[in-house]
Amino acid sequence: MHRASVIIVVWNGEQYLAKCLEAVISQKSLDDEVIVVDNGSLDNSVSIARKYPEVKIIETGRNLGFAGGVNAGIEVAQGQFLVLLNQDTVMHPGWLNALIEAFNEEHTGIVGCKLLYPDGRIQHAGGLIYWPLGLPDHFGYGQPDDGRWDKPRPVDYVTGAALGIRRSVVEQIGPFDEGFWPGYYEEVEYCFRARQAGWEVVYIPQCVGTHLESVSLGKGSKAYLEAMHRGRLRFVLKFLDPLQLINQFLPAEEKYLLDSPPLLRRALRHAYYATMIHTIPEILRDTKIANQLLWGFSHLYSLALRGEMVTENSAKSSGTSSGVETQLPLLEEFSFPSRVPVVGPLISLMRRFLYSLTAKWAVWFLIHQQNQINQMIENRLREQESLLREQESLLREQESLLREQESSLRKQESLLIDLDRDLALLTRTVAEVEVCQRHLMRLLETNCTADWNKRDV
Repeated sequence: MHRASVIIVVWNGEQYLAKCLEAVISQKSLDDEVIVVDNGSLDNSVSIARKYPEVKIIETGRNLGFAGGVNAGIEVAQGQFLVLLNQDTVMHPGWLNALIEAFNEEHTGIVGCKLLYPDGRIQHAGGLIYWPLGLPDHFGYGQPDDGRWDKPRPVDYVTGAALGIRRSVVEQIGPFDEGFWPGYYEEVEYCFRARQAGWEVVYIPQCVGTHLESVSLGKGSKAYLEAMHRGRLRFVLKFLDPLQLINQFLPAEEKYLLDSPPLLRRALRHAYYATMIHTIPEILRDTKIANQLLWGFSHLYSLALRGEMVTENSAKSSGTSSGVETQLPLLEEFSFPSRVPVVGPLISLMRRFLYSLTAKWAVWFLIHQQNQINQMIENRLREQESLLREQESLLREQESLLREQESSLRKQESLLIDLDRDLALLTRTVAEVEVCQRHLMRLLETNCTADWNKRDV
């Protein structure tokens, strides 16, 4: 068995992979191994990895996401310690040895690193989670690396961009949850699982690296926000109990949604939809709780959708550029005005004359085509608005159906309570009848004995 297995999950990472591998290879000992898991890259990532003969390459042929790629690497890894790295990290000298030494503490199950932005500011010095929304934060985020974050300590979680895992942790709690696809929150969930199993998750400042952060989806993009919040909602559903989900999370999430800017609101709407369709049926086995959460998430989805429509309508009415106008303007020919005193009208007339000789028919044809295109776009926008209204109506119907189901469940519960009460009363009555029967039997036996005694006399 090797000392450490460094697993690098790669997806279209040719721009970063060489620097990442060189930093790792320069620090590895003969007792360590480096594994590149390529998640179906369409660029030259695999070709770059093949330039390093000491690197073991696994080609999945498709994008398994970060969790799926990590699991593929763990399956072939031979190390006592499993070290995960993002393709856009460059780890500083001494990082690997410091990480392995941190496992000398027998209760340490997962070790995280100090990660810096390229300009030297802190990106990650351990993570924490704010409940009940499950929102993440990094200690020291965006602050100078001035020594304030140089003390090892237990934390809620550490980022999967650079972390180490004791093999016995994997053997105890299993692989990463591949439902966090394509990424985000899978390492948070894994750290929480490890902590539930009794292991410590610690931040070690002697393990240092530089991380570009979110090069795959682009931090702040709609795709990034949607994936991040899908992961957040899956994480929350796995770690909050039903009462916390209903009484604390849903009200807090509604406030969070209403305070969100338009781009985040749109991403949240898609995340709510994916959670209703996939995550809730997969994770929650209690039908009653699942129905309540489905109703709650459908309400959130409806709020997000209405918020988007209100934003677009406000933009249209105010003439701002944040929304697309439904009524697109028609293109018109240029009138060729002139502000030259006295001879201005003559200049304008000459311009129109030259235009009519050289370009009028071609320009008129282009204007006609563009007006047709505008009309098609306008029709499509109206169709989309109609579809959004239909979806909103459908959501209202679903909300009504869920309320009816909830009412039916309450009636059934009430009926079961009544039946249970009647059964208890019947049981008590039967017991009383049995007591009376036994009493009568004793009286009969006593009377019979007395009669026989009289006869004998």
